[in-house]
Amino acid sequence: MRALKFLTLLSSVILGLITHAAMPPLSQEDREAYASTIMTGVVVNMNMVAQKTGYRSVNNIYTVTFAPTQIEKGASYSRSIEFTFWKAAERPDGWCGPTGQYGMMQVGDNIRVYMYKNEANTYQLLEPNGFDKL
Repeated sequence: MRALKFLTLLSSVILGLITHAAMPPLSQEDREAYASTIMTGVVVNMNMVAQKTGYRSVNNIYTVTFAPTQIEKGASYSRSIEFTFWKAAERPDGWCGPTGQYGMMQVGDNIRVYMYKNEANTYQLLEPNGFDKL
C-alpha cells in the first residue's frame, strides 16, 4: 500500500514537471504559420519593467519600439510599431517552467520579428523564439 501511494505521488510530481517545462523553440514553419505579422527592421527603443509573479518569481516585461523596413506578412506599413515580450528574471531554486523569450535584442539591432496580437490587442512576440537577429 505504501508503494502504491509513493508511485502515485511520484507520478503526480513528474506529470507536474512535464506540464510546466520550458517550451522548445518553434520550427521556422510553425513561426511563419502562427505569426499574424512578420517584419524586418530596427529596434529603436526598449523599456523594461520587472513584474513579480509569485514567490521569488519575477519576470522582466519588455516594450520595444520597432521601425519596420520590410513587411513579410500581416500589418500594413507604419513608421514604428510597438511589441512586448518577457524573460524570466528570478525563480525559486529548482524551478522548472517557461522562461519567456530566448535570446536578447538591443537598441540598434536589425531583426526579423514573428508577432501576433494578444487579448489586449497589442503585438507580442511568439514564444520562445519570436525574433532573429539579422
